[in-house]
Amino acid sequence: MFWQRLLTVVIGIPLGVWVILQGSWPLALGVSAIVVLGLLELRRMLGGVFDGEVPGTLWFALGGLLIIAAAYIGGEARALALTVLTLLALVYFCLQPRGQGVQPVAFLLLAWMYWGVLPSHVILLRNLEQGLGWLLLSVGCTWASDIGAYVVGSLWGRTKLAPKISPNKSIEGAVGGIVFSALLAVLLGSALGLALGHVWWLGIVISVVGQVGDLTESAMKRQAKVKDSGRIFPGHGGVLDRFDSLVFVVPVMFYIVSMMQG
Repeated sequence: MFWQRLLTVVIGIPLGVWVILQGSWPLALGVSAIVVLGLLELRRMLGGVFDGEVPGTLWFALGGLLIIAAAYIGGEARALALTVLTLLALVYFCLQPRGQGVQPVAFLLLAWMYWGVLPSHVILLRNLEQGLGWLLLSVGCTWASDIGAYVVGSLWGRTKLAPKISPNKSIEGAVGGIVFSALLAVLLGSALGLALGHVWWLGIVISVVGQVGDLTESAMKRQAKVKDSGRIFPGHGGVLDRFDSLVFVVPVMFYIVSMMQG
C-alpha cells in the first residue's frame, strides 16, 4: 500500500504541476479528464441512493465536457453552456417513463453543478492576471491543509469535528490544517510575487473551504456506504477523494481574486 501511494504521488504531482504551468489546452484536457472520471464515480457511488433509473454515463460526460469547453472558450459561452444543460435536463425528464419522477433529473443537475461547474473554475482562475500564481497557491495551500490536518489530528486529535460524517476528523486537526495552510500561503505568496497583504488570510480561507469540501464528499460516501469513491489512484482512492477539497477552493478563490483585481 505504501509503495502504491508513493508511486501515485511521484507520478501525479509532477504531471499536475506541468499541466498547470502549461495552461491553455493542456490544462483544459486535464480538467476534462478529472471532470468526466469524477462524474462517472459520482454516478456509480450515488446511483443507488435514490429510487428510479440512473441517467446513462453519456448524459453525465456530455454535460461535464460542455461545461469545461465553455470555461475554455470564455465569455458568453459560460452562460450558453448553463442554458444548454438546463434544456438537456428538461429533455431527459420528458423522455422518462410516466411516474419516473424528478429524482434522476435532480441527480443529473447536481452532478453537473458539483463536478462540472465547480472544477471548471480551475481554468477561469488560471486565466486571470497572475492566474498561475493564484492557482498554485490554491493547490499548494489545499495540500498543506490536508497534511496539517492529518499530522496534527494524528498526534493531538481528541475532539471530534463531525462524528456523524467523518469520525476520524478532529477539531485539533482542522486547526492544524488552517495553520499549515496560512504558513504556506505566506511562503508561496512571497515566492510567487503575490500581494503579501492578502495571502495569509487567503490561506485560512482555503483551508476552511477545503475542509468543508472534504466533509461534503465524506457525507456523500457515508450515504452511499462506501469507503472510497473509486480506485483510479492506487492507495489514494478515486478522483472525488483526491480533489474534493480543491473543487470547493478554486471557485471561492476565483471570485475573491476577481474582486481584488476589479
